[in-house]
Amino acid sequence: MPNPPMLSNLDFARSLGKDVERATPEIVAENLEEYNCQKGGSFNYNPAISRLRPLYEGAISPFEAIQFCKNHGNPKGRDENYFVMKAVADFVSSNRSRCYPIAFSAVESGRIDHQIVYITVKAPLARVADGLMYIVMPGFRKTFSPSESQIDVACSFALAALARGGYEGADFEYLYAGRGANPERQFRRILGSERRIYNEDDLDNFLDIYVRGIKLAMRYGVNFKRPNFRGFRVYDPNNPGFF
Repeated sequence: MPNPPMLSNLDFARSLGKDVERATPEIVAENLEEYNCQKGGSFNYNPAISRLRPLYEGAISPFEAIQFCKNHGNPKGRDENYFVMKAVADFVSSNRSRCYPIAFSAVESGRIDHQIVYITVKAPLARVADGLMYIVMPGFRKTFSPSESQIDVACSFALAALARGGYEGADFEYLYAGRGANPERQFRRILGSERRIYNEDDLDNFLDIYVRGIKLAMRYGVNFKRPNFRGFRVYDPNNPGFF
């Protein structure tokens, strides 16, 4: 039997479709089937992500952060990390903050035939400035431009998941540095306080649709990869669920 997937909170939101309010298990299954047919990326944005904390804390300059991304990580991804950092560096460095690192997390989000479905959250840090706390979530992909409601679902899930880690009451700060004028990136700072944050009942509903969509995709013959937890903190599935 295929393994249930371990997708990111952004891909969870992506599977619901551009208009998440109209999501159905059939839409999720179709999107998961399309997602599964795509080739996996050969690089990640960890070099750029790793520079966010020292930039917020004023430990490095924008120039140093940009040069780091130009010279570190998988050579196939250096240009993309470089352009991402060029897009966000000035904003990040001008918002001096006290930062707290957050481990990448894999969150139990449902079960299929006694197998656990996980959703991962890559929110590398929380920052405090002017008495306010923000969960920083990078949105660095170039090949996928999420809709506004998909951004809200992804970030709402991250807030709900991390609330039990001591970050209850924090806002989210989504650093969008996605598709723009090639090869430059378009930068937007998106705050949860200015948007809709879905509550636990809403997220429960989306997760139910998502899990039923996975079951349908499996019936269609989609063979998901076995979850790889390397680099993630896995929440104990024996503890009460988040939602």
